[in-house]
Amino acid sequence: MRYKSINELRFELEVKVRYHDKRRSFFDLWHKTVSWISVFAGSAAAVAFWTWIDDAGVETKWLGVVGGMALAAVNALDVIVGFAERARLHDALYRRCVELDVRVLKCDGSPDELRSAEADLLMIERDEPPGYYALYSDCWNDTVDALGLKLGKRKISWPRRWFRNYFQFSPEDFPPALS
Repeated sequence: MRYKSINELRFELEVKVRYHDKRRSFFDLWHKTVSWISVFAGSAAAVAFWTWIDDAGVETKWLGVVGGMALAAVNALDVIVGFAERARLHDALYRRCVELDVRVLKCDGSPDELRSAEADLLMIERDEPPGYYALYSDCWNDTVDALGLKLGKRKISWPRRWFRNYFQFSPEDFPPALS
């Protein structure tokens, strides 16, 4: 077993809940940003098209070209990355972690219950995409603060903090903090 007690398992679940919540929010933000850019770029292209039909002049034709290119670029990015799909995946993982955390909270901490909960956590982890270790370490630190624990925090350099949702980094860069 990876966890010696229910409290260790609950701590890991709390970290995972925060992690999936932050990943979901990250992808939702990108999806909404792409949607807004699409609305504005599409509107610009439509305005340029109508002024072109009305023969308002050459100075408005660039608006349609730029708007159309921006629309194509952001929609291609959304299709390739799949912001909405990734947000929904992390939402589902978030919900499964919360459900398991509630179940663990209700149990008495017997070895059988701990083993069963750990098996369920492994099933959740099986469905997780590869981890972003700077983000995980940030969630670890948030959980330590939120629960008022005396655990040490993991050090995260500012470049890794800024790019925690974009690059996975190496897990060795974020060793477990010492108490």
